Amino acid sequence: MNKYVIWCSDLNKNSGEGELANKFLNYYFNNKKVIKINFSKPFFLSKYIYSYIAIIILWYYYIKGFKTVYVNYLPLWNTIIYLFAPPRTIFGPITGSIQVNKINNSKALIRYLIFPILYRLSLKVLDFREKKILFASNILKKF
Repeated sequence: MNKYVIWCSDLNKNSGEGELANKFLNYYFNNKKVIKINFSKPFFLSKYIYSYIAIIILWYYYIKGFKTVYVNYLPLWNTIIYLFAPPRTIFGPITGSIQVNKINNSKALIRYLIFPILYRLSLKVLDFREKKILFASNILKKF
């Protein structure tokens, strides 16, 4: 029997990320033996800091023989997650956005200039790691 350990930063049924994570988990892991690890509060820690702690936790379970799953917060620009997760980690669903408004501040400029580079780099890493990639939407289709 396969054992899975699943990292989720948001399983809240009242948020978009949480709803997406729950649908993904119910569809792919409903009848499997799983351990869910969830650190959902506070926002900054769960979305940014815990994302990197999750990699360490997944490695721990990978070494113990578990299959690893990284569910959310999983933006395509975060290449570090894709690079350092254990081998054969299941990622899903991957999220992202594109700059569609006028560039009128530094955040918009970063999205316009840097994110496309990180998107392409992450896709190269993912292509090397796994041939099957699941996206949350088709927003990033052009990449």
